[in-house]
Amino acid sequence: MRDDELLQGLKKHDEVCYKEIVKKYTRYVAAVVSKVAGSQLSVKEREEISWEVFVKVWEYAEHIEIYNKSLKNYLGVVARNLTLNTLRRKGKILADNLDTEYINYKSAEDEYLIQDTLKQIETFVKQSKEPDREIFIRRYFYLEKVKDIANILNMSEKNVSARITRFRKKLIQFLEKGGN
Repeated sequence: MRDDELLQGLKKHDEVCYKEIVKKYTRYVAAVVSKVAGSQLSVKEREEISWEVFVKVWEYAEHIEIYNKSLKNYLGVVARNLTLNTLRRKGKILADNLDTEYINYKSAEDEYLIQDTLKQIETFVKQSKEPDREIFIRRYFYLEKVKDIANILNMSEKNVSARITRFRKKLIQFLEKGGN
């Protein structure tokens, strides 16, 4: 079954579809969790987070929207976020592990502006072509190193770095135009 069909079944709380999603993506989710957590969490903690990803998918199935008929990106983002949240709770995130600073909202206006910017970034990424989209997601959502991305995509590190630089410049231009 395709992911969009599995998701439709999941929205109807079809356990067969849920089991198929778990079977299909367990290794992928575990890999994302391990990549983000590194050696900062035990094997048991990483397994618990991986399982929690699928629990969240079951609980929030009605709200899930997928693009390109694939659950992979959605599951990867959930796995990343749950792992980062666990690391934060445990006080284990090191500043050099992240490329961005924590966001502190000073006012409701700040929060709105940040949320609006995040939506614009999401729109830009969805509109982008491969392999640039995958490189950006791997680098900034899964926190993969340029070297690892290059190996996975059979590209040179220099090429990956150049694509990231170009992508970021295009993204900045897109944001400066108000997301148009």
